Amino acid sequence: MEALHGKKHLVQGTSVTCYRADAKFPEQKDLFFGELKRLFLKNREKMKKVLNNKGFALLAVLTMVIIMGITLGAAGLSWRIIMKREREKELLFRGTQIRDAITRWYSLKSVEQAAMPLRDLKDLLKDPRTPKTVRYLRRLYTDPMTNKEWELIIDPSKGIQGVASTSQETPLKTAGFPEDLQDFADKKSYHEWRFVYTPSTPSAQPPGAAGAAPPLPPGTPQPPAGGQIPPPPLTP
Repeated sequence: MEALHGKKHLVQGTSVTCYRADAKFPEQKDLFFGELKRLFLKNREKMKKVLNNKGFALLAVLTMVIIMGITLGAAGLSWRIIMKREREKELLFRGTQIRDAITRWYSLKSVEQAAMPLRDLKDLLKDPRTPKTVRYLRRLYTDPMTNKEWELIIDPSKGIQGVASTSQETPLKTAGFPEDLQDFADKKSYHEWRFVYTPSTPSAQPPGAAGAAPPLPPGTPQPPAGGQIPPPPLTP
């Protein structure tokens, strides 16, 4: 240690003067700490440059993380909208299929079939009113918005009349529905999309139908209002 005392040496490219700072030489303490201070002041600019470079790199990394987060968030939002739109289309398909199956169930085929209301959607898979295998629905669909059972729309005296989703989400589709689903426009939730069977009303009887008087042949006098057809004229 005494061989190094008071001599200059190169330490990592910097000239350093070595001093002893022990109790035997207390006067060397000021020189020792003074040398440390000189080294610090001399290399301060280099240290600032290194710290600034590291700070810039850190700022660049944070910026990239923020941009990636925003991009992934937007992509996730777009993906959720796409999936919701697909489930919405499936809701329209499945609800329409069940409604049409209920319509076929209530179609008049015999007195016995017409008198039995629909009490369970499973009966649409095989009509229990006939010994033959009669299907109105290929399979029992679940509510695609919740992956759960439908809410049944039931008339106490007539049985199941339709189904509806239990989802309270706001629909993406608010217009452009088929003619038989026009009442779905501007609904506030999927629960308001109600797929209900509507009984068909008998149409007006066309001319010539059963029970109507047949048309008269050409040249035949028309009967008076409320009267009978006059007999044909006598021939000489």
